[in-house]
Amino acid sequence: MSLVKITWVVVISLLLAGCTSVTKLSVHRDAAVYLHDSNRVLGHGEVFYQDSKPVWGTTTFRIEAPGCNPKLLTIFRSDDISFWRVVGGFIVIIPWFWAGDYEKSYGVVLDCHKGGVPVETSGKD
Repeated sequence: MSLVKITWVVVISLLLAGCTSVTKLSVHRDAAVYLHDSNRVLGHGEVFYQDSKPVWGTTTFRIEAPGCNPKLLTIFRSDDISFWRVVGGFIVIIPWFWAGDYEKSYGVVLDCHKGGVPVETSGKD
């Protein structure tokens, strides 16, 4: 491979890696977190999620726990704007599509009932 091809591979790899956003969802330890559109279980309790959606993208999760009403949580990729990706957009326009990030973490409070009495549960046990 020539040096030019290697350089392009490295630059494109760095751009794609820089487009990933990671967030943490904190729910009660008994709650299951599903990716709503695919019905895929992401885990229970504290869940980390990452993707490379563009800045206008959203992701919806469904949180379910025994004795609780299911809850939908929609997060927006534009919740937190990355300064360095905006600056990089002046050099290479493409990073502007991924200038947004999810918040670092989201806490979810569930509406639960024990014996007919409402109980509030959150991501903190």
